[in-house]
Amino acid sequence: MNDAIERFEAVATDCLMEQKARLTARRAELVRADIDAETLCELDAAIADLHAAVNLLVVNRMKREQERERFAKWKAILPTCREALDRVEQLGRDFERQNSIAMAARSALDFCDQRIAQHREAKPNPRRYPTDAELKKHADGEAELEAIRERARVKVKEAVELQHRLAYDHVKAREDFARLEFSERQLRPKSAPPPDLYFVGAATVGHLSGVG
Repeated sequence: MNDAIERFEAVATDCLMEQKARLTARRAELVRADIDAETLCELDAAIADLHAAVNLLVVNRMKREQERERFAKWKAILPTCREALDRVEQLGRDFERQNSIAMAARSALDFCDQRIAQHREAKPNPRRYPTDAELKKHADGEAELEAIRERARVKVKEAVELQHRLAYDHVKAREDFARLEFSERQLRPKSAPPPDLYFVGAATVGHLSGVG
């Protein structure tokens, strides 16, 4: 369809340019013939009309070319927008999962602290003349609990560090997506369907993402 329009416009432009050239040549002849001013004015008006018609065809052709380029850029950015949206949603799920892991790790560390406190409260009573074996057993038990607590502390540290990295990545991914979404919205043709029709899984109608 576009090719047919362009061929028609090319023919029309050639015809108009040819007609303009003929009228311009005719005007030169009339000037040499010392024709009256009124006739020259009418001829100048006709030449101006032809010139305006040619310019209009050229401008319209340029506009269509710009629209085609804009449409091509819009189509090209859609998969990138989808990938960015998927990354935002995946990182959101990863963060929520890691948040639960971090909370569980903190709970485990708290439980270790409670066990150590209870163990210390249950130390051998000096008034009962504890034996060396009893004292050693209690000390070994506390050392074992401290070792368990240290492993739990390391797990909390690692879980929180990963939680923070995911939070940072999630924020950055949302910022990247926001920039892409803005570019897509600027390029989107007026006749294009709402974003939820070409972004499968978008959470909000009329918006590319349900992320707040």
